[in-house]
Amino acid sequence: MTSETTPDFSPTTASAARMYDYYLDGKDNWAADRDAAEKVAAVFPDIGVLARANRGFLLRTVRHLAEVEGLTQFIDVGAGIPTDPRPDVTAREVRSQVS
Repeated sequence: MTSETTPDFSPTTASAARMYDYYLDGKDNWAADRDAAEKVAAVFPDIGVLARANRGFLLRTVRHLAEVEGLTQFIDVGAGIPTDPRPDVTAREVRSQVS
């Protein structure tokens, strides 16, 4: 580590969060992430489908909790990097429609 709060960083090392972004057709991933993601996809071809299904479940859950259950605060733990559509934006959109 370069300091107590900043881990070593290398654009040549793949990141699971950026690989997930790649599977979701996001823009925040680099060559190392795409290469690693393609290696996973070679072994598990449905990984992109699974990532999109996972994201869809997350967003449906946020919509339900905001619209039906009336929740107004969410904590996105282990969020990785922002990938659209973001859960916080989804929650705000629902709450603005309900209000």
